[in-house]
Amino acid sequence: MVACNGSEAAVDLQRAQTTVEQLHAWIAAQTAAATIDFRAASAARSRRAALSRVAQALARAPRHQRSRLAPLAAAARAVATAPMAEGAERILDMLVESQLPDEAWLRSIATFGELNARPQSPRAFNAESIVAIVLLEPR
Repeated sequence: MVACNGSEAAVDLQRAQTTVEQLHAWIAAQTAAATIDFRAASAARSRRAALSRVAQALARAPRHQRSRLAPLAAAARAVATAPMAEGAERILDMLVESQLPDEAWLRSIATFGELNARPQSPRAFNAESIVAIVLLEPR
């Protein structure tokens, strides 16, 4: 801000308007990129299948065992919604299709998640983080 202490310069209104339009386009692109996670979208099928299999495992379990399986089911649901690296996504896809018995499958998914799930990180672009833009006329 101290460096902006010079003499006033005439503003080229066309250049200023073009710059503002470019900034609006850039902000829109950043917001869209932060909103859509293409990696997660491509993995959605296996994640939906994992959530479906968790529900089926609990539904098939005898009532007296459901309370014991509930923490495993919660962990498996968390894995199905957690961000992961590309290689982990492929392994999750293979685990979803494995023929393990329900309890063993729930345990394997929960363990897999402990080893591979990454903590959620905010992806949203914050347009309010742009505090000031100074346009300088080249000399």
